[in-house]
Amino acid sequence: MSGYDWLDDDAFCATFVRGLTPHEALARLGIDVFDGDDEEGEIDEGLISACWAEGGTILSEWNGFAGTLDEVLRPLPAGTVTASVFVNVNRVA
Repeated sequence: MSGYDWLDDDAFCATFVRGLTPHEALARLGIDVFDGDDEEGEIDEGLISACWAEGGTILSEWNGFAGTLDEVLRPLPAGTVTASVFVNVNRVA
């Protein structure tokens, strides 16, 4: 589980996208890739992590649920498949 430490967060959204690299998945969502700290040294909101997983990419969002919204996911699964789960701070999934 060392590659999935983000599962210990209090609230998260995770979306698996089959067959896409992290950069391909983010590009389909219209997200610019950010590698490293911003000028202030920290990003407070809107951060989505894209990590390679066997067979595709896992998009994870701390304390969010964007990966469960049709309007967000609509461009993502063209020619592939997605699956999303989320848990909020009240442990509601």
